[in-house]
Amino acid sequence: MSTTRRSIQLDDKLLKDISNIAAENNRSVNIEIAEALKFYRDYRYMNDKATFINSDIIKLIDSRLALMEQRVNAKTNQVLSSTAIELAIVEEIMAAQLDISPSDVAQFRINAVNFIKMNNRAFRLDELIE
Repeated sequence: MSTTRRSIQLDDKLLKDISNIAAENNRSVNIEIAEALKFYRDYRYMNDKATFINSDIIKLIDSRLALMEQRVNAKTNQVLSSTAIELAIVEEIMAAQLDISPSDVAQFRINAVNFIKMNNRAFRLDELIE
């Protein structure tokens, strides 16, 4: 690896900040400036010339999206279950007011569940999307 000497002009405040960073990392100011230039080079390349997204970035995004999807699905399934319970309560109240026997209500519920299973109408958000 060859090195080339260049002189650059730095603002006193900037040089002081770079010196503090170098001291914190136990490195020289020259090394810190070289690292900063490498970061800037990579930044410009990704903004100007890159035609693809780094595969590590894609993996990170995919894993975060999968986690968010699981959380949304869990919450939606919880809401659907809660709604089903509330609906069952309403059915029980209506059945009591219409003088329908509890065994008939249970049979109606069994019939409804069988109908949903037979027609593949499981109400889960992740299955609905697919």
